[in-house]
Amino acid sequence: MDNAFSQSFTDSEKMSLITPAPPKDHKNIALIFFFLFGISGWSAWDCCIAAFDFYDAKFKPDYDPEFTFGFVFNWPLMLGNILLLYLASRVSLSVRIYTAYAVIVFACYSMPLLSEYLTQKSVAWYLLLLLVVINGFGNAFVQGGLFGYASMFPQKYMIAMMVGQGVNGMTLNSVKMILIVFLPPDAEDPDNPNAFYNSLIFVGIFSIILIGCSICYFILRRMEFSKYYVSKANKQGSYEDSEMSENRGAKIFGIAPTDENTDLLGKSSQTDSSNIPSSLWTIYKKVFYMGLQATIAFGITFLIYPGNLLDTDLDFLKNSSSYKAWFNILMITIFSFGDTVGRFLAGPLKVFNKDTLIIFSVGRIIFVPTTVLIQKEIAPDFLFCADWFRIIHIFLFAATNGYNVSLAMPLGPEQVKDSDKERAAMIMNFHLIAGVCIGTVLQSFAMSHI
Repeated sequence: MDNAFSQSFTDSEKMSLITPAPPKDHKNIALIFFFLFGISGWSAWDCCIAAFDFYDAKFKPDYDPEFTFGFVFNWPLMLGNILLLYLASRVSLSVRIYTAYAVIVFACYSMPLLSEYLTQKSVAWYLLLLLVVINGFGNAFVQGGLFGYASMFPQKYMIAMMVGQGVNGMTLNSVKMILIVFLPPDAEDPDNPNAFYNSLIFVGIFSIILIGCSICYFILRRMEFSKYYVSKANKQGSYEDSEMSENRGAKIFGIAPTDENTDLLGKSSQTDSSNIPSSLWTIYKKVFYMGLQATIAFGITFLIYPGNLLDTDLDFLKNSSSYKAWFNILMITIFSFGDTVGRFLAGPLKVFNKDTLIIFSVGRIIFVPTTVLIQKEIAPDFLFCADWFRIIHIFLFAATNGYNVSLAMPLGPEQVKDSDKERAAMIMNFHLIAGVCIGTVLQSFAMSHI
């Protein structure tokens, strides 16, 4: 009778009864958590650029933070991602995330403190750059680790994280604007401490966000929803006790309990290559083309951002005593807002696929000559010299960046099987950072002289 009962089901029906349905993400808690993780993804960099007015006042004209920070931050960011590919299987994700968060908070607090209290400018400058390097490595471990983690979940969780990265800059820079209103810095008064206080408060708020993200990560790792998808990606079967589940299913369907090399349908698992992680080179070849899209996207962006875009003017702000602080924070906030809009649109508005995205990626190069025309205030005055055009220009530049990278990043892990998705996401993140590094090198040694 058991055999007759067993034969009344197809193989797929048997597996659907044996394997429990994926747990639900109740009230989208996991989705919200990944959005918050995105906010922490570039916070270390935002803490650097949001305090440019303070660092400019301390170190210019001898040193140039706006053109130097990007180069110094992003190369450790790329090297950290390479190191992450080696450490991923040797150091747990939790250890990497919590340690990196602590290191970033330490570095970000130390930067304004030593700039304010260390009297030897040259020593303070090089120690400041060392802290930027540390920040870069810490950011690599946070961003790369969380991208790898998000890749194990459905695509919308990766997109939520990408949107969170855009909201990160917009939110924190909005906070900076509020600080400027209540503690206005004065670039002409070297004894005015408000720029220093703004930097400390800004880092304090940022630290609270990182602590909150740490708590969210702790909760997420223990949710049944997360356990299911992580187990699925690691090919460990159900998030429940797999051995108990298999024997219970075998008994129901009249199938003999299986040995360690045989699955529930009597097929040898030794021939199931989906259970065997691929080599790093095999994964790399499959995701390279999409990784190239990320490299091009951020390469073009960081070729002119932040240095060249912040080397312009907004006429309506020039009467303010805190002009430089207002200008920097307003331009960065517009960029962050545009970037967020682009990332959000990547979800519902998929105009390009993995084969046609290259057209959009390369097409963004048009923003390089237009930025130079703005920077040099080339005629006609009503266009390249006008505030309205400069604002729309940086918004569109940022929106296309967010849209481009948010389409490319989730497509990379989709080219490989579940057990390879985490490393595929890390490779994609490496390519993204490679674009940042290429862009900042060209900015530092070429665009900065325009």
